[in-house]
Amino acid sequence: MFNPEKETPKTESENKETESENKVPFSGELKMADFGKQTSRETIRELENRPDLLIRKDDLERFAKKERAPEVYKKGERLFAELREKYDIPVPRMQFVIGKDEAGRETLYTIIQKVEGENVEDILQARKNDPEFKNKLEDVYVNLTRYFGDKHKNGVNFLWDFHNAQFVYGKLESDKENNVYMVDVDPALNEAGYYNRIFINRISGMILDAEERLGVKFLKAREEFKKMFDSLSPQDRKDFLTSEILSLLKG
Repeated sequence: MFNPEKETPKTESENKETESENKVPFSGELKMADFGKQTSRETIRELENRPDLLIRKDDLERFAKKERAPEVYKKGERLFAELREKYDIPVPRMQFVIGKDEAGRETLYTIIQKVEGENVEDILQARKNDPEFKNKLEDVYVNLTRYFGDKHKNGVNFLWDFHNAQFVYGKLESDKENNVYMVDVDPALNEAGYYNRIFINRISGMILDAEERLGVKFLKAREEFKKMFDSLSPQDRKDFLTSEILSLLKG
């Protein structure tokens, strides 16, 4: 799934050598991931035989009740794939696996391609003179705005939890150039429309913060945001409007 030239980590159901239900559902040793000087992330692991992947451990019910977990996590996989394939937002290939941890507790494992790079939130100031970075970041904002507009209009479930710190500017093992990758793949689903107002304000905040720290105006992103906002119903425009959105609309 992640790289056809490499063996995908085997899950418990695929690994005939797994005899105990308490066994971690992967072949190969899981070890703590090394993030150097970055903040310690105790739930992130690496597979000894797959350095191109990261694996995160979470309680099974962190994002969904046990009875809904398989449904929610499969839906999350589809929505992250949609971001990449339909909306051109770079997202590493990923998969949710339900299994047991070393102590036999039910656990959610998130397998994701490893991106070697720097957190966008941390490098905005330092990338003022990097036009390639600025162009790729603006493309993310344009496409994220388009994503919200489509999902809000169609009234369907979608991902809503976005901010600049969830993106990394870097490369997959197979990449030749850097991209702005969405690496925080929590399946935060907007299933009842509750987070629409939060999401649209997250987008405006991301754009304005990046503009200020990079010393630019993202004209394409502003144009796309205005087009999306103008397409909303009068009541939605009234409900969603904040000082940040107003600032973005005024240009």
